[in-house]
Amino acid sequence: MELRPIAHDDVRPYASRAAKEHVSLSEGATPTDWWGVFDGGRLVAFAGLLPLRNGYRFRGAYTLPGERGKGYGTMLLTGLIDRVAPARIEAIALDPRIYDRLGFRRASESRTRSGTTVTRVILEGRRHVW
Repeated sequence: MELRPIAHDDVRPYASRAAKEHVSLSEGATPTDWWGVFDGGRLVAFAGLLPLRNGYRFRGAYTLPGERGKGYGTMLLTGLIDRVAPARIEAIALDPRIYDRLGFRRASESRTRSGTTVTRVILEGRRHVW
C-alpha cells in the first residue's frame, strides 16, 4: 500500500458514487490537496486536505465500497495526520467511529436537510504515533 498525492481529476470518476453516500468531492473556493491510497497501483481510498487559517480540514474522505474494512481509510487518515501534525485538524463525519479511534474528539452533531446526521470532529495539537 502506498499513500501519495493525487490530482482532483483522479477523484472525479467517483463523485457520483460518493455523492450517493453524502460525500462531496467538489473543490470549493479554496484549493484542496488530494491524497490517495494505492494498492497494487489501484486507487482504493482518498481524501482532500484543505488548509484553514488555524489548521486543516479533511474533505471527501472516501474508501471504495469493495475495499472497506481493509485498513485503507485508517492508513489514509493517519498518513495525513502525520504530514500536518501538530496542526489542528477537523472533519465532518457521517460515521465518526474511525475518527474516535484516531483520537479526535466530537465537537458537535447536526442534521442535514435530508435528515442525515453529521458529526464535526477535531484533533488538536497531537501527533498520532503507531
